[in-house]
Amino acid sequence: MVPETPPGDSPQQLLQQWIADVPYQLLLLEKVLLPGAFLFDYSARSLDALEARLLEKCDEESGQLPQGRAELVGSATAYLGEVLLGIAGGGWGWNTRPVDGLPGQPVVWPDAELALSPVAPRLLIAH
Repeated sequence: MVPETPPGDSPQQLLQQWIADVPYQLLLLEKVLLPGAFLFDYSARSLDALEARLLEKCDEESGQLPQGRAELVGSATAYLGEVLLGIAGGGWGWNTRPVDGLPGQPVVWPDAELALSPVAPRLLIAH
């Protein structure tokens, strides 16, 4: 009997793909999308600068990032998540609830000893 292979969009595979893509997303943000915009030191302080740059890119009427900015949102999600992981420990997880037509989204699970709920960096960016 051959074990069943989960579909290509199973939560486990989506999480594994996300984790594999994080280094690329971080490099893309630092070197292409926001080069020199702020110090990429993974500190809580750097998040203020990231937020300011994201707000600069927002559409003035809707207050939202333009649709063509999916790369920016993905890369900012990776950076914000990595900063949160550096502060709270833990690891990446996957929320299976569909968001904006996507089959779920990455979440940060803080270290269990902190007894904190998971955080969805993409939702923080949207707010």
